[in-house]
Amino acid sequence: MTNRPVKKRRNINTINKIIEILENGELNTRAIHARLQETWPRWCPGMSRLSNILSRQPEFTHVKREFVRADDRSGSYTVIVWALSDGGDSN
Repeated sequence: MTNRPVKKRRNINTINKIIEILENGELNTRAIHARLQETWPRWCPGMSRLSNILSRQPEFTHVKREFVRADDRSGSYTVIVWALSDGGDSN
């Protein structure tokens, strides 16, 4: 058995901020991004990075998809609603 160094978790500050936001209930990706942008404007991750963090970390679980209708020019799109998972907190 080889002695490998313990791998540090990347994005731990972002994960902790998202956990604080989701403790009040489930939110979609756009709402989570907006809350991060309000409280953490300079270091807020972009939408693609935020989506990757949410989908790959065991602390968060996909609840459902919401259909969002935008204005007439841009059409409509779906967003994912996220919540905290039951036992996924593994700091």
